[in-house]
Amino acid sequence: MRYLKFVMLGLLFFALSCAMVEYKVKYTVTADGTSTAYAIVYVSDNGSVSSSSNVSLPWEYAFDEKKGSVLEVAASANGTVHV
Repeated sequence: MRYLKFVMLGLLFFALSCAMVEYKVKYTVTADGTSTAYAIVYVSDNGSVSSSSNVSLPWEYAFDEKKGSVLEVAASANGTVHV
């Protein structure tokens, strides 16, 4: 029983330490044939949805984020958009 407690504590410590790992995230938007995006919508570093319009390209947004976070970015412009 005592061994099981140590195993459970070890697993709990491992799970908590994994959740605290941070990753470097960088969104980049470019487009062929244009230097302006009509709109860019993205999940920001605080987890909220943000948007920008009439954005000069290339556009970048960088931040640190924890493992398991939801990340999204979308853009629209004339020409082919690369996200």
